[in-house]
Parts: sequence; C-alpha cells; structure tokens
Amino acid sequence: MSHHARCVVLCIVVCLAASSRAFAPISVANQRLDSMLHLPPWRSDKVVLAGRITRTWREQDTRADQRIGYPLGCFVEFHVVTAILGDKSLEGRDIRTKPTPFDWPRDLVPWQVDTFCILVVRPADERGEFSLGTVVPARRREYPRAENVQQARHIVAAELLAQLDGEKSVRTQEKLVLLAAPILPPEDAEPLVPLLESKDPGLRRAALAALVYARREPRYIQLAEDDLRQVLKTTNAGDLVEVEHGVARDAFSLLFGHYFFLDDASMEFDPQASSFLPLFRVVAGEERLNEGTRWSHGIRPLLMIGTKEDLKRLWDYYQGERVEPRKQILENPGNRQRLLLGMSRILGNNRPDELPFEDEKQFLDHEPALREKVRLQLIEAGILKEAPATPR
Repeated sequence: MSHHARCVVLCIVVCLAASSRAFAPISVANQRLDSMLHLPPWRSDKVVLAGRITRTWREQDTRADQRIGYPLGCFVEFHVVTAILGDKSLEGRDIRTKPTPFDWPRDLVPWQVDTFCILVVRPADERGEFSLGTVVPARRREYPRAENVQQARHIVAAELLAQLDGEKSVRTQEKLVLLAAPILPPEDAEPLVPLLESKDPGLRRAALAALVYARREPRYIQLAEDDLRQVLKTTNAGDLVEVEHGVARDAFSLLFGHYFFLDDASMEFDPQASSFLPLFRVVAGEERLNEGTRWSHGIRPLLMIGTKEDLKRLWDYYQGERVEPRKQILENPGNRQRLLLGMSRILGNNRPDELPFEDEKQFLDHEPALREKVRLQLIEAGILKEAPATPR
C-alpha cells in the first residue's frame, strides 16, 4: 500500500472521527466493558444478556444531516437465552434495542439473524427498549447467572479468552484480547502469557497490555515501559501502521488504543492506577508527541497520582514557553489550574484555598499567589533553585 493511499485512508478515518465528536448523539461505538460494568463503589445498573438475533434493521437518525451521509444505525431484536446479569424474567423473551444509532462491531460479531452473542445493555426505558452498550462475540451455549458485576465480568472475560484457541485470524485474536482486557481478573490472565511470544506486534502488545492491567506485576510493567520507549523513540508524528489489508492507523493512536489504561479518563475507575506511574512518566517525558496526546496520556495523569519525583517536570511544563503546540494547553485556564493544584496536592497542601476554584475568574485572580506559593515550596523542598519567579 503506497504512503499516499495510507494517508487517504487515515484522512477519511480522522475526518469521520472528528464528525462523530461534533455530533456525538449520531453514532455510538462499542463501549469498553469496564465503562459498562463498573465495580463498586461506582454504581452499575447494566444488564448482560446472552442470546441470538432474531431481526436486524437500519434507521437513519433524523438528527443527522442527510447531506453529510452519516451511516445508519444498526438495531436488533434479540431472543434472550440467559440473563447473565439483571432481570431473570427476560429469559425466553424477545427484546428490542432502543432507536439510537449504534456502530455494530461486525468485525467480531456478524450483524445478521441467528447470530449468537452477548449484549451489555442499559436498563429498558418506559417503552421497554434497551440501549446498546457493548456487543460481545459468544459461543452458542448455556451461561451461568451472575450474582453481581464482578461475577458478570468474570463470565464475559472467560468467554472471550475461550475463543482464542480456535481463532485463526491474528487480528481477531487481538480484538478479542483488547475487548476482554479491561475486565480481565488477574487469575484468568494466564492464557495470554504465551501470546507475548507472538510474531505479530499488535497481538503481542495487546496481550502485554492486558497482563499489565490485570496483574500489575513489575515484570510486565517493565516490558511495557521498554515497549513504550522503543515505539516513542522510533515513531514520528503522522506515521501510519497498516493494521489490516488496505487499512492504516495513526501509530500513536494505535499505541494508546492498546495501552488503553494510560489516559486521564480511565483513571476515574481505577483506584490502583499508581501502578502505572513508570509508564505515565515515559509518556510525559516525550516531547515529540502531539501535545494533546502527551497531556492526556502523561502530564495530566501525573497531576492526579504523581509524586515528588514528578514535580520538576510538572513545574517546567507549567512554566514552559507558550508557543504552539503547547500554547493550546497552557492558554486554557482550566489546564493551568490543574497543573497548579496537582503540584499543590503532591506538596501536601489540602487546605480549602487549594481546592478547585468556582469559576475561571476566581482562578485567574488567585493564580499569581498560588503560583508563587508552589514555587517557594518547590525551592524549600530542594526541587528548584532560588530564583525570581518568571513573570507571566
């Protein structure tokens, strides 16, 4: 595939993704399983159903601009064989998905009548329709009932890994691993260890990421750190990787798609994210990355879970020149507030005046004093040398 052709493919993908963000209600992708099946203390009211498709159809969302040509949503009627989690009375009944466009993962689950699969859905609305969250490939068999979300995670993850043995496509194996990874219990991760020897880099990285996330063991974290350093050292912004015949993806987007847990959003549901500090530090220190990527996957996570070891880097980032592309990050008062309050947290400040400000104006009024306070504390801690504060 020529470089020009790859660029065309990537441009199309990027443009569609940008359009989807601009019109978020128009299309919903298959959701990460941990975002659907939250563990306590977060509330999870999702329903997990195993069964078969009895009808498929497509509808155009009336909110979509017909001239833009958004894809139609994929909808199903579904015969429930087992209610793995949720209302047991659904078993033996046909349910219908809610008319909200959903991007069905056809690369894993055929969108056709009599396909057996697992649906993770939101509870039925007043019309008795369910909103699709995640579609999971499944073998046609009986499934046990789960008493809680943790058991449901175990059942779904075990089903996904069980399909690896008979799967000949490396790309499908990779997708199965990545779908299971966010909910994989550490005791169930052993089948992934042999995949670390795979000759395919995508499958190998998917298995490594899943093992890192499930087990948090130093040996796997070190392997991931080495992998990140190697990719960041040898990859330039805009480089493409051919993932399937005729389909290329941005190398860094692909990298962080595998290391799905290395972003600020994922940390909300992971109280043990500090295990990944070495990996966040690698990303935060890579100045060749796109600034938005470096911020989301490195700098901002350090503000949330970093230690005194990270203060010099965070201060240098805050004080850095406001030129493109960092200008877009630092000219946002909310990001500067996150930087100062994050450093303040690491320094052990927890008084009310270090809590988030009510609005942008209040922060801007207090920013000079808060910046000076943090600077003086960094000097006192021996992290900065005595020097006048840089006027801003």
